[in-house]
Formats: sequence, structure tokens, C-alpha cells
Amino acid sequence: MEMLWSARVVLFSTILISHAGAVVPHKTPPVNQNKQSRLNLVKEYFRDGFKYFEIVLLLFSQHNIKISIRHLKRILKANNLCRRGDVLTANDDVIKDLIEKELQYSGNCIGYRSMWRRLMYDYKLKVERHDVMRLIREIDPEGVRLRKAHRLIRMKYCAQGPNYICHVDGYDKLKQFGLCIHAAIDGYSRRIIWLEVGASNNDPKCIADYYIESIKTLKLVPRMVRADCGTENTHISFLQPLLRRNHNDSMSGTNSLCLGEVPRTNESKPGGATCDVKEYTGG
Repeated sequence: MEMLWSARVVLFSTILISHAGAVVPHKTPPVNQNKQSRLNLVKEYFRDGFKYFEIVLLLFSQHNIKISIRHLKRILKANNLCRRGDVLTANDDVIKDLIEKELQYSGNCIGYRSMWRRLMYDYKLKVERHDVMRLIREIDPEGVRLRKAHRLIRMKYCAQGPNYICHVDGYDKLKQFGLCIHAAIDGYSRRIIWLEVGASNNDPKCIADYYIESIKTLKLVPRMVRADCGTENTHISFLQPLLRRNHNDSMSGTNSLCLGEVPRTNESKPGGATCDVKEYTGG
């Protein structure tokens, strides 16, 4: 019976992994050597915003804990863990301060729904979505008007020097012709670190080869690597913090990697633009 259950869990996990959106997120916490209880792990993953199937997959792959989604829902219900229903409304002054802080950076290009998610997941703050919409209208009426008209404010870009940040991404528009392009560029000097055309730009092994070859050629490791959350970057997301683990600067180790969508900008200034570094440090 135990073998049958294990086989079912493995099959279920395989289906989840093969599903288009069912990948383990890049912010997966490391396996706790002190072996947290199952309930604490469920609470931690739930509060980090993971979906039900992601929590089940994380529990199995990271902690060897086998539960079904139905069982997970029972655990959440028994501990009054929910994302809908009764919401604890935070003080308006606190919400205003946080919204004003976010509007100084990339928050000026997102709507109230994205701002609400940011308050929920980044600041662990429970607030009604309509309250966020109301406060944004009060704080930034001009920004609301521009976003509604699809006229976003130009964002500034900043890199403090050569090799400060390396941007990695692929180009898929020519895939139908068999041309899969992948490139990396230095954010300050705009030097092309690599520009490769191959049979695939989704294979993490190929992307890792480009990364390692660039390190051999340049004889240095980027201070920070910025890439999207695609599965093709899984090897780089392991190699970059590993190679920077023994450095002593503020962006060593896991701080040397930033995964997420890069905000678009029309600002173009040679020699490095000027803006706050927060856009790509995740701070």
C-alpha cells in the first residue's frame, strides 16, 4: 500500500512539473536541517503566496512529505489559513506610507491589483483590494490617469559600474525559422557578454555553458545576474550564488542573483543611466 501511495505521489509530481505553470518557484527556501513540522512548513509556503499544487510539490521535493491537495486544504481550513473571506484591514496611514514608498520606484508602473499583491506578499500585510485602489487614487491621481490611458512613466535605469549587473535573456521571435537566440549584456557598458544562436534557448545546460564560457573568457564572475524566472535559467540560478558564496561584498551569495521580469524602459543614456538600484536588487 505504501509503495502504491509513493508511486501515485511521484506520478502526481511529474504531472505537476510537466504542467505549463507548475514549476517550483525560484524563491524556494532551502531544506531546513532542523526539520520543521509539516504544519510550520505549510504555513510558511502558504504565507509566501505559493499555490496549492506548488505547496504539495515543494513539500514532496524539498522535505519528502507526501500529502494531497485535498489534505492540504483540510490543514489550511483547520488552522484558519485563507486568502479570501475575513481580511484584517490595516491602518490607512501604514498602507499610504508603503504605497508612497513603492510609487517612487517600479510601483508607479503597476496597477492597484499588482500593488495589492505586493503589499500582501512582500510586506506580509493583509488589506482589502478596494482599499488599495482607493488610496492609490488619493495619493497618485495623475499616475492613475496615465496608467488608464496606457501612458506609463518612463523609468530610469542605473548601473554603478562595469560588471555590476549582467542581464540574461532569450529571443524567441525567430524560433519558427530554427534560430534560437540567447544573449547576455553588461548593464553599464552594454558590452555583449555572449550572443549565441542554437537549436534551443530553453535548455538550462546550454545557458549554463554560455555562462561558464563567458567566465572563462573574461576571467571574472558578474557581481549580479538578472534573468527571468524561466526554467532555462535554473542552472545559472544555482551557479551564480555558488561562485559568489565566498565573497564579502553586500551582494555576495544569494544576493548576487535576481530573478523576475525586467521593467521596460525607454530611457537611454550612454555610460550608465541614473536611477535607484532597487529596480534590480529586489530591495
